[in-house]
Parts: sequence; structure tokens; C-alpha cells
Amino acid sequence: AMTVLSVAARQHPDHAGIMAEYGKVMVAAGQGTKAIPVLVKAATLNPSDWRVLAAQGVAYDQQGQHSEAQMKYRSALKLAPDHPSILTNLGLSQALAGELVEAEQTLRRAVSNPSAAAKARHNLSLVLGPKGEFDSAACLAKADLPPNVLPHNNEYCRSLLHIQLTPLPH
Repeated sequence: AMTVLSVAARQHPDHAGIMAEYGKVMVAAGQGTKAIPVLVKAATLNPSDWRVLAAQGVAYDQQGQHSEAQMKYRSALKLAPDHPSILTNLGLSQALAGELVEAEQTLRRAVSNPSAAAKARHNLSLVLGPKGEFDSAACLAKADLPPNVLPHNNEYCRSLLHIQLTPLPH
């Protein structure tokens, strides 16, 4: 798919749909650095497509640029308020940036939407576990995990409390 979209993007650089799909395929393949300029072009061509902004957020998160990612997610939320997949990605980005309180609040908003995917509940349980909220994390996990996996998930959440983070050199 990426090869076909690459050719199509070269032949039709002003086609918003092709550029958007090409950028999203690159993001899905973990090629966020290459995807960003393609997605910027797609967003310029169709500024009302929240999916392109959300894909830009994922691409920035892949690069560890969480503040940029969060700006893109917030822009996407202006176009699709309270969309659970955008909230899920924003919450995960906040968690990756160490903003656990904000991540929990955002993920709770995502989970409160009946159409939220299992990923939202899973991410929220991973944010709650390290805070010691094992019962809440287990309750969320129970909705989506098979019973034989639950004990392992709970053990993993408990193990996160014992991880010592090493400061990065300046």
C-alpha cells in the first residue's frame, strides 16, 4: 500500500485524500519523521480533516515530541469534540510525557464515551496501576482481557511501582 500511495502522491501532490492516506500509512509503519511533511501538506489541502491532525499527533509522539503531538490532538478535538480515539491518543501522549494527572483525566473522558475502544480502557488502566489504584485498573482491564490474562496484567501494573527512573544526562 505504501508503494502505491507513494507513486500516487508524486503524481497527485495536491490531492488531499491521497496525501492523507499516504501520511497515515507511513505513521502506521512507524515512519513518523517522513509522514509529518506529507500530513502537513494534507492538512493544508483539507484543514477540516481531524483524522489528518490526529495522525500528525501520532507522528510527533513517535518522535518523542509530545508537546507538538498534544497541540495536534487538541486541534483535532476542536473539529471532533470528545472523539474517543483522539482523547485516547492525547491521554497516551500525556502519559508518555509524564503528565499522569492530565493523562488520567483525558483517558477518563475517552472511556466515558460508549464508543470508546478497548485501547482507551487499557491505557487508563496502565495510568492507574502505577498510582497504586489496582482495583480500578483491574476493573477496567476485566472488561477487555480474558480471565487467564488478568493476573498477569495486575502483576505488571504492580511491578510498575518498583521501576526506578534514571534521569537523562543534560
